[in-house]
Amino acid sequence: TLTPRRQPSATTPTPSPAPARPVIDPRLLSAVVGLKNGLVENLKKARNPKAEAIVMSALNRCVGLKKEATENDKMETICIKGIRAVIDGFHNQNRASTPAAAPAETPPIFEAKVLASLNGFKDVSIKALKVRLGEARAEAVTLSAIDRVLGFADASIVSQGGEGESSGSNFEGVEQHLIRSIRQLLLGMNQRLRDG
Repeated sequence: TLTPRRQPSATTPTPSPAPARPVIDPRLLSAVVGLKNGLVENLKKARNPKAEAIVMSALNRCVGLKKEATENDKMETICIKGIRAVIDGFHNQNRASTPAAAPAETPPIFEAKVLASLNGFKDVSIKALKVRLGEARAEAVTLSAIDRVLGFADASIVSQGGEGESSGSNFEGVEQHLIRSIRQLLLGMNQRLRDG
């Protein structure tokens, strides 16, 4: 007689949810932030008044959060080359264990679904804020919030109010609201944030 075999699905325990993955590999984040800080310092030494804005614009372009230069295209292009070299170097170092055809362009710093969600959030936020802040300022505030959640910046990267603009503290309130929403979005995608 045949003894009935146990069905694998009946005995297999329900898989526990996959552990949250970091949005960006902490070692890569550390390398990119280190380079970013060095680039900002070098531009400040060269007396560039928009050092941080140039480097952050380059970083956002490099990781796919932004398409156009906002400050100084030539300087941003130089920064992008350096940032790409760090990302390429990191991925090449990790690829040594899994040889494959080298990609033609810089590998992404985070998963495609994360980038798509962040860009979708950015577009919706800019649309909602541009009436109140103007499109350029709405984009700057939204990108600043995203950069802070990702760990690229510790404080707002939005330049504080100029002539005829509302004070920077108003932007901080908007940015804090965006930060909470971005954190929820990423945590909902099972992404581990750097301080969570």
